[in-house]
Amino acid sequence: MRAPRQGQVDVELVETVGDDVAPEAEPGADWRELVRRVPGRAWAVTATVVALGVGVVGAVEWRADRAQAARLAGTDGLTVSLAEPLAEVWRAPRQGVVGVVGDVAVLHGGTNQGVLGVGVRDGETRWEQPVGGAGWCWLERLGPDDRRFGPWSAPPARLEAGEAVLGCADSRSGGIDEQGTEVTVLDPAEGGVLRRFEVSGPGTGSTSDVDDGVASLGLDDEGRVVAGRWDLLTGERTWAYVGPRVDLDSQGVGSSISGDTMTVASGAVSVTLDAWTGEVVGTEGSTRPVVQELDRLPLADGGVAVSTAIGEERFEIVVQDEDGEQRFLTGGYALRPVADDGSAPQTLLLSSPKRPGIMAVDARTGDELWRSRVSSWQVAVLAGLVILRDEQRLTALDARTGATVWTREDPAPETGVRFVTDGRVLLMPVRGDGGTDLLARVAETGRELWRAPAPVAEGYLEALPDGRVLVIGSGETVVLAP
Repeated sequence: MRAPRQGQVDVELVETVGDDVAPEAEPGADWRELVRRVPGRAWAVTATVVALGVGVVGAVEWRADRAQAARLAGTDGLTVSLAEPLAEVWRAPRQGVVGVVGDVAVLHGGTNQGVLGVGVRDGETRWEQPVGGAGWCWLERLGPDDRRFGPWSAPPARLEAGEAVLGCADSRSGGIDEQGTEVTVLDPAEGGVLRRFEVSGPGTGSTSDVDDGVASLGLDDEGRVVAGRWDLLTGERTWAYVGPRVDLDSQGVGSSISGDTMTVASGAVSVTLDAWTGEVVGTEGSTRPVVQELDRLPLADGGVAVSTAIGEERFEIVVQDEDGEQRFLTGGYALRPVADDGSAPQTLLLSSPKRPGIMAVDARTGDELWRSRVSSWQVAVLAGLVILRDEQRLTALDARTGATVWTREDPAPETGVRFVTDGRVLLMPVRGDGGTDLLARVAETGRELWRAPAPVAEGYLEALPDGRVLVIGSGETVVLAP
């Protein structure tokens, strides 16, 4: 007999006689026999193809994960890992973090509680001052970068000892001749009082911290518009203004200080001053609208988007190159993401009070990319998605097209719309059964990862400069970490 060739199988024919019946095959014998008949070389080829496929998929996923990790390494405002539920590290009896100076977290908030300095790692009290309880506190950076940071900065500022001073204002209420504000300037690292001064004068109706100082605006007891500015570092008054008289019996007096301008209006009289110089820059009937800068948003390519308010109703965005040359001008105001991992580098998100939802434009040309009617109180750009949060839901849009990728119904507590993120997972407060929960969702898919009771009711979330999570509730601040 010839030896079978490779791939051939010898078959023996058996003849049955009479009533003999061939035995039935065992269940499943057919497929096993077929498997045994497959040549070894075919199995080797199949195994190689499968291994190559798994390897290619694994390599692609590995590169994608490495690319995402590289993007997140350069992303500001991210938290510690949110892959698993967080545990409480410490809590303090205040409801907001002004900032972190050295190793001290400065906390403020709560009726007549004053300002408190605690160790940022352990929450132990370092110092306490009974100022700011009838007003507010803020950090003023010293030197050329003299920005201000308040308890609603997101995320809270991280400064070195000696780099800033802490200002706290306490306002007095009462009759028009009893109003005023006392400002206390402190060393935020040690809590010592550096100076005190009075932002005084009858009729101080509106007082606010401004760059390098404090400004006030209102009416005096004779009904005249009065205003002034005080230097925070010296306590000296830098300018004073006395303007037209208004009718004290008119229907109301409105005063506001915002950015570089300050305005008071009563009846037919309206005065707007430059907060730096005290010069009149706009009055009722003026043909020159007041321009107020709202925000400067740095862009990935070195440019900047400057959001401005023109008068009382119009908003504009001026997008400039790094050297200040204007690229384009458009309506609305630029949205500042809580986190942006650079996965949509040429996309500028903007909103306008005159239209619902948001719009995306090319940050180089201003050309419209897409519009969405989804509203948002907060936005993040992660893994090629624009993630939006409003009071009822969380929505992810494709950053290139604006198409909805996923949406989840997550009703927020009254004060807890904001979310925080580690770049892969989103954490937000949601209304739970009988209380508030902290809910973690995967950013790319919206899948629920974990849920836990919030440590304080009706709290909102922020991230400390070291990435730990702040839960800020009524009269309490809690720090969470893995």
